[in-house]
Amino acid sequence: MFDTTIISGSGEAGERPGTFRIARRVARDRVISTVDPQARHTRKTSAARRDGYKAHVAAEPESGLFTECALTAANAADGPTGVQLLDDEEPGLEVLGDSAYSSGETRAALRAAKHLQTIKPAPLAAAVPRVHRPRLHH
Repeated sequence: MFDTTIISGSGEAGERPGTFRIARRVARDRVISTVDPQARHTRKTSAARRDGYKAHVAAEPESGLFTECALTAANAADGPTGVQLLDDEEPGLEVLGDSAYSSGETRAALRAAKHLQTIKPAPLAAAVPRVHRPRLHH
């Protein structure tokens, strides 16, 4: 996908006075819809991109019942929202989460709330940078 953002009056001037250049990048918190200005871009992988919102839920694992829920812009971090969902819970919960909840800040907040953490660690960075080789067509 190719995307552009128009730089406004405080941005770069264009070639002629009163004009502006188009940036060939995406602004971090860019508004993507004039109909729904709170919606945002996100991506799970480089190929799996989404626009809109994220639903966050806290569930009781034995019954599967939701105990809390929140809706955020798609680009909101999962960890801080997940911690907020547990604000009214008693200490000592076992918190199960994927690597989206593995940041140091999220883990520290769960530790401070005296919750047991069972969270998948974040993926490690490659020890050797990937080399992209051109594909050979036969």
